[in-house]
Amino acid sequence: MRIYACIATALVLYCQGAAAIDDTPALFTLRDSEARAGSHLRRDAGAAAAVASNKRYADLGGEEKRALRAAYDSLGADDEPPFPLNGMARIQKAIREVQARSAEKGLLRMAVKVDSKGDASAVEILSSPGEKTSKFAALVLMAEKYKPALCHGAPCGMEFPYSAEFAAPN
Repeated sequence: MRIYACIATALVLYCQGAAAIDDTPALFTLRDSEARAGSHLRRDAGAAAAVASNKRYADLGGEEKRALRAAYDSLGADDEPPFPLNGMARIQKAIREVQARSAEKGLLRMAVKVDSKGDASAVEILSSPGEKTSKFAALVLMAEKYKPALCHGAPCGMEFPYSAEFAAPN
């Protein structure tokens, strides 16, 4: 069943290639000063840090990389967080379209566990505007391929934060 869900999500994402890319910055959630055991992400400190959605990690500027790194507790100088391999645009567009049809509003915050190969293994829902949006977002985030995190210059597993605020549809 999971394979069918991943395939369906992948088809939704890849069939949207003809649409223009939305470069509205992604919103990453900054976390409090302490990470939970087993996690590098800080929790519940507020929202900030815009990153252009149409850029891959290698294409992000210094300020964007610093903003993304600020969401993590204790990243070393040669450490890098995971990031969607092809940027945030497809993820944002797919989730936004489903959310608009569901009319759920509010903050969606998730933490995606990404392994050392860049594959998502789990999604933790930290806050949700509603069940439909969070279930679909989890499928989209699980189907995505990620640039793996680097710990001391070597690929490693780490969480990737996803956050979006949804207003009521017009």
